[in-house]
Amino acid sequence: MLKCFTNDTLNYILPVDWHSLKDNQETDFLLLDNNDLIFYRDKKKFISANDCYQSMLQEKHLSIVQLVKRRGKLPRELIDGTGGWGKDALSFAQAGIHTTVFERQELPVIFMHYALQRWFAEYKDFIQIHHACFSQHDIKTTECVYLDPMFFDDKKCLSKKSMQSLYALYPSDKKQQFLDLKSGLLKISMDTLIMKQPRLAEPWIKNHMKHERFNRTCRFDIYYINKKLLLEQDMIE
Repeated sequence: MLKCFTNDTLNYILPVDWHSLKDNQETDFLLLDNNDLIFYRDKKKFISANDCYQSMLQEKHLSIVQLVKRRGKLPRELIDGTGGWGKDALSFAQAGIHTTVFERQELPVIFMHYALQRWFAEYKDFIQIHHACFSQHDIKTTECVYLDPMFFDDKKCLSKKSMQSLYALYPSDKKQQFLDLKSGLLKISMDTLIMKQPRLAEPWIKNHMKHERFNRTCRFDIYYINKKLLLEQDMIE
């Protein structure tokens, strides 16, 4: 568990190991003050919550909500299996969608809890945050699953500091990521699956109707699963 140092009584409930600032002997740690929650790596500021969520606070994530509409309607519930910093999941919650988000890494989960309490408290009843891999879920059915996998070498340029930091902190194996997400997908029936991909990447799913939407840097594959379970033969290796 990451240590978080503070001299303030700010009443945040975070999954951290709390300590007084005067006791700090760490190289990697969190620092909480009145203005921000900051992560230090090798005793140098690496990234802060303000860095991560500025785009959301400037309402630059509204377009993501349009992607999950089906027949012009938003789903009542959605699973985000690749939470990251949680900006997409928080955007879904803001839209009134009951969102369950899975994120396996510790720091993004801490930042999500902080952001939810500091900036987005009115949406707390619309989001559940799980510090776990999507493959570990026990959910049987949902309306929509949203996945934004790490692009790794498929994405040559990471322009946003928050994304650069996520990739730098958590290098991972592309094949293992596919296997983990596949394991999670095969356990759950859904109406719609939305998969964010590099523009020229091979799709993950076959045998189901698919619609594609593009933005400047990536592609969204929208699959219509229609309350069925995906099968092994539906997955493209």
